[in-house]
Amino acid sequence: ERGKPIPETLVEIWQANAGGRYRHKKDGYLAPLDPNFGGCGRTLTDDDGFITEGSFNNFLIVSNGELISPEPRNILLGVTRGDIIELAAQEGIPYRESNIGVYEVLNADEAFYCGTTHVIMPVCKVNGHAIGLSAPGPVTREFIQAFKRLVGMDYEAQGMWYARRHDTISAAAG
Repeated sequence: ERGKPIPETLVEIWQANAGGRYRHKKDGYLAPLDPNFGGCGRTLTDDDGFITEGSFNNFLIVSNGELISPEPRNILLGVTRGDIIELAAQEGIPYRESNIGVYEVLNADEAFYCGTTHVIMPVCKVNGHAIGLSAPGPVTREFIQAFKRLVGMDYEAQGMWYARRHDTISAAAG
């Protein structure tokens, strides 16, 4: 829907400790994050430094029109991720699984989280670097619209209402 902002998030990439995927240390940052940025999600890496997932969600990128997910060896095989992969096939969007490094993320056209909590959340900056045009891209927007049709509800409007009610976005955003 034109003129309606999509909530966006900023991401901080953390590297996992050898002891477990969800235990992280402050010196595990792959790049510094400006402390003035707010609303940061955390994207985790495996022991080899490849992106795995967010704290409670999957992380995907779009590069040259292709949807790319981290290899499934170290990620949660989320239900919403599976739905996104099916929607990609239905919409004719190429899909593959690959090791994703920080370089690939920073040079992606688009990036987003997907999961039960917020369904699809565009990622516009990573460690202070813009992803694509630093706005939700056309493939991400297509997934948002397709998912709304799939589930039969406007979760985007519901999220915006919740964010405003709890003052987590500015009134100027929409």
